[in-house]
Amino acid sequence: MASLAHEVRTPLTSVIGLLDLLKTQAPDQNSRETARTAAQSADYLLGLINDLMDLSRMEGGSLTMHRRPLEVCSALVQLVEGFRPLAERRGLSLILEMPEGPIWVEADRLRFAQVVGNYITNAIKFTRRGEIRVQLEVENREDGTAKFTTRVTDTGIGIPKALQPVIFDRFVQANGEGEKDRHGAGLGLSIVAEIARLSQGTCGVESVEGKGSTFWYSVSLNLTDPVASNTSDQNHNPATPKHILVADDNPATRRILEHMLTAMGHTLETVSHGEAAVDRLIDVSTKFDLAIIDMRMPGLEGQRVIEAVRLSDGPSASIPLIAMSADHDDEDVSRVMEAGATAFLPKPFDPAHLARLISGAHAVEAFATPNIREVG
Repeated sequence: MASLAHEVRTPLTSVIGLLDLLKTQAPDQNSRETARTAAQSADYLLGLINDLMDLSRMEGGSLTMHRRPLEVCSALVQLVEGFRPLAERRGLSLILEMPEGPIWVEADRLRFAQVVGNYITNAIKFTRRGEIRVQLEVENREDGTAKFTTRVTDTGIGIPKALQPVIFDRFVQANGEGEKDRHGAGLGLSIVAEIARLSQGTCGVESVEGKGSTFWYSVSLNLTDPVASNTSDQNHNPATPKHILVADDNPATRRILEHMLTAMGHTLETVSHGEAAVDRLIDVSTKFDLAIIDMRMPGLEGQRVIEAVRLSDGPSASIPLIAMSADHDDEDVSRVMEAGATAFLPKPFDPAHLARLISGAHAVEAFATPNIREVG
């Protein structure tokens, strides 16, 4: 299943990336709208693939939690802001209510974002008018832990009472009367339920048909000390143009990154295999500010490239190295981070996430938020 997902995600990277370019660079409005429509379908397909991967992990007992230091308030702001353009296009208000941060905890950023992102996606999908309200409540305890409850409330169609007890089961869809055209595989909430179980938390729903729904997720987390973000060096200044090496054997991916990076004001060189990447990065005559390295290349794979560069005494031995791959299981990410990668960029990627990593976001940013899908 993992191999199949990699083979599907790799061409999707090219499809989604090229459609993103067309959405902004097409010569006329009609072409841009056509590209946007195609991109919606591609995003939905990517989300379905990710859900099927998680379903496979659930069935195999390998869906895991990896808790790392996380500033939960900024993580929630970033997640909600990612959905704001989609909500506004549908004429919906998206409201966030939470305590003043920062609040540092030990949590799995990806799984937290999956839960809340799934709730927001469904709220946008089933709300025609009104608002979506995201609320975070924190109840501190004396033992160094706190209870975090996240609620997502909408003014949508609501859920029939008979469906509410099974809404977190697999393949259950809560389409109300007149909502038969609403697509979806019915996997998202079952994944939420599994994440709640693994995190020893709880999830649930309160809904009145015709008035709206409130989905909630509650979990106890250990409080932890703040983690400093390394943002002092000029390489971490988003306004500073950087000289970047891109190593990927896929010509379409290299082309997409070239368009994205030059649009951000950076210069770059590209190579198509690992040996060439090592040669360029240890070359004393050239100093790169950053490198983006695909993990699956013929010959010398990306992880070996990173290890070789870190062990060298070349001018690029200590620069940020962003590992890039369509394989982004927890084990894959942990392995390349241990090899010396600064951050991890999952394929398919979006320009905003790429820009954050290049601007020097902390390595915790490697664990990307879930794909934000357009909904019909």
